[in-house]
Amino acid sequence: QFLPYVYTTFWRHIQRGTPMIQPLVFLAQDDPETYYRMDEFGLGNDVLICPILNQGVEGRRLYLPKGTWYNYWTGEVETGQRELWVSADLDTFPLFIRGGAIIPHHPVMQYVGEQEVETLTLNVYLDEGPSTRELYEDAGDYYDHAQGNFMIRTFTLTYEKDRDQVSIKQLKSGRFNSPALQFLVKIYGLTAPPKEVVVDGIPFYDDFQFTENVCFFTVDKNFEEIWVKS
Repeated sequence: QFLPYVYTTFWRHIQRGTPMIQPLVFLAQDDPETYYRMDEFGLGNDVLICPILNQGVEGRRLYLPKGTWYNYWTGEVETGQRELWVSADLDTFPLFIRGGAIIPHHPVMQYVGEQEVETLTLNVYLDEGPSTRELYEDAGDYYDHAQGNFMIRTFTLTYEKDRDQVSIKQLKSGRFNSPALQFLVKIYGLTAPPKEVVVDGIPFYDDFQFTENVCFFTVDKNFEEIWVKS
């Protein structure tokens, strides 16, 4: 599922030199609490992983750097710059997403290319203020990307917490056309069901759902702007 995020993270490493795997201190270099914690690490800039190292335990303590973080498995929102206990069963491990992130997901597959991807999921994790994230796409093989056959989708996310209003703008650069036809947008962190979703100026009256503080709806992959208003 995380392949589009991992692929984009590798592209960012090639283009800008940012590490794929990052020590905790890279996520908060001004926080002394991150200097000597060796178990936790970042997968790119937005995913925090803390492995379970001992047999038979039901969880472990970890440190979240400053900011807003979302428990990937439960969607619970946690405030950073503190240590906390995180439960973990046999099927999970402590995994957190930074607020302001947009994490793309493929459907579950056993190997790359097992099925053609028609819908790409954009998991949007709200944090107050603006943030910018990228999604890099190419054919995934050969060297056509070196001839310009790629696509960079730049998303600008703005969340006005006092009004519970979300804006997502998309800019595209490149000429690669992926097989995916649409995005399933999932927005985490809203405090109330939205009253209106507007995509490129067209209202979605009944074409969105809201469950357990997650709003989700499907849009064309080439949308320019989404507004979610509560």
